[in-house]
Amino acid sequence: LTATIYTFFPYRTEECERNVILNIIVSQPPNQPPNKPIITGQISGKPGTEYEYTFNAVDPDGDNVKYHIDWGDSTSNTTAFSSSGIDVKVKHTWSTGGTYSIKATAEDSNGLVGPEGTLSISMPRNKPYINTPFLKFLEQYPILYQLLLRFLRL
Repeated sequence: LTATIYTFFPYRTEECERNVILNIIVSQPPNQPPNKPIITGQISGKPGTEYEYTFNAVDPDGDNVKYHIDWGDSTSNTTAFSSSGIDVKVKHTWSTGGTYSIKATAEDSNGLVGPEGTLSISMPRNKPYINTPFLKFLEQYPILYQLLLRFLRL
């Protein structure tokens, strides 16, 4: 944003009369986008459990920011605007196991979007429990089970 201000001053002396125009230019630097958000929280867990993540980005101009969050499981959130540099906490639950990447960008109140921050998450898949007569036998003899594991190097 640039503004030009013209001010007219009459100037008189005994010898002459003149007019002086003072030209003042006021400039404001252009808006800068917010920095890349820092994402913190659990990096591993269980599917079906709710986890809380913290998002924090600083806007160089001090503008308020909101976060656009992609949870990596085809769901997303957009937060409300909050002050620059303030922690924003958002909860999420992954319904199935797998490896996910949380991706987030910060947008300032003037509409500029900054670079993307990421955090990788691992939600191990649940292993099915196989109930066979052999496993029931091993449950009765835990020492034999440990020996078998060592022998098979599992």
